[in-house]
Amino acid sequence: MRLELQYLYAIGRVPEPALSVIDAMQAGIGLKMCRTGFMAVAREAELQPFTQTTRK
Repeated sequence: MRLELQYLYAIGRVPEPALSVIDAMQAGIGLKMCRTGFMAVAREAELQPFTQTTRK
């Protein structure tokens, strides 16, 4: 999420950098950041149906 928010800020799609948005969400709604390593998250995401395409 942080990288995507920063990218959107860099291309002018959102008015604040990622850290500002995340800080506001942590304070406002109690957002918690996952500390699981990226590779573990990516590995699990690869198993989800929405990331798979049908091969013929």
